[in-house]
Amino acid sequence: MKLSGENKSIDQHCVQCNQLISQEARYCNYCGTFQIAHSVAETEENNKIVGILTIFFGIFLLVCLISNFTGFGRGLIALFVSDGVLSIVTIGYAAYFWKDLKKLFRWTHFSIIKFIAYAAAASVAAVLVNYLARWLNKTIFDSESYYYYAFSHLKYARLVTILVVALQPAIFEELAFRGVLQEGLNKITDKNQAIFVSAFLFALLHMSIISFLWLLPFALLLGYIRNREKTIWYGVVIHFFFNGTACFLEFFELNLF
Repeated sequence: MKLSGENKSIDQHCVQCNQLISQEARYCNYCGTFQIAHSVAETEENNKIVGILTIFFGIFLLVCLISNFTGFGRGLIALFVSDGVLSIVTIGYAAYFWKDLKKLFRWTHFSIIKFIAYAAAASVAAVLVNYLARWLNKTIFDSESYYYYAFSHLKYARLVTILVVALQPAIFEELAFRGVLQEGLNKITDKNQAIFVSAFLFALLHMSIISFLWLLPFALLLGYIRNREKTIWYGVVIHFFFNGTACFLEFFELNLF
């Protein structure tokens, strides 16, 4: 055991491979072995949470599979239906975990400097990722796609694009993955593992090999900021400005200004 300060242990040895791991770790970072539960009741509670989160992610996965690989997921109405279903499911699960989640809705240490810094960094990152992703799509798949085309026939197409592509995901994806999923995982594993698992599932759910390359580090950063700032709102800001910047880049490229 490593000791620090007032003889408080900060590490423990894995029960299987004997590697040093975080004291709060439920699973070993090296061999993946589940560490001994404190009680039968805790094990049962952990299994219950795993089941709840599995159903939660399963619903997201099913909706995304239908949207991406069947004819039912095509078209504007299908997009609104799928987004609506996932939003309702997210709100329902957030209500279930509300006792643990409500602390994330506080913004007691709001900083305008942090707000601007996070928004600016997200916008710069969006520009770099947007042009890199478009170059990779053109080079590898010889194709281009624009979010705007799904809404171009609507009267307020640009506004709808921003609402659907930037605002809705910023709120509900953060609530779903950095809120419900990460908070649920915190109950059965340590915080770092919860960040990685929720980030990996977030990136996987977008079902794009190219997007996965930047979505994983993006989600890891959002999970880290969520823990560091102890609020979900900075993640919402980053997510909104990242996606919003991508929308404005499309408007610029399509000469819509």
